[in-house]
Amino acid sequence: ITTLVQFRQSHVFDSNIMAVSRLAALRQMAVRSGVRARSNAAVAPIAEEEAAQLMKKAEGPWQEMTAAEKTNLYRAVYKTTRKEAMQGEGDGLKIAGCVAAAVGVSYALFSFIHHNFIGDRPSTLSKEWKSAEQEKLAEKGANVVFGLGERK
Repeated sequence: ITTLVQFRQSHVFDSNIMAVSRLAALRQMAVRSGVRARSNAAVAPIAEEEAAQLMKKAEGPWQEMTAAEKTNLYRAVYKTTRKEAMQGEGDGLKIAGCVAAAVGVSYALFSFIHHNFIGDRPSTLSKEWKSAEQEKLAEKGANVVFGLGERK
């Protein structure tokens, strides 16, 4: 009789481990796929007491659970389905507006700095300077196309 009791206890323990490992595997799959819980889920949240009862029932054979109980258990653990998580909350316009605002602020800052702190163009960039430079290079016999390193 003691072996039968020990067998039943170990069997119950094994089924509990299997139920917990099933739930852990489902959680890991949700984490890997990037599914996140949303506070404004389309389905009403399940009470903690009901969730606890469903978790206790899930420790047993899942064939005894109805489809509605399995769905409620899923909702208690994950809050949203993959499809609901993929739909998002329509943040596209908000993100586009923030990006446009950031680009506008960056351009305004660049313009302000450019017009107020950067002086006139250096004299070495003027056309007269460039032509004088080309004349000096030609006098030294440099190749005008390739610069000082090449001789004619």
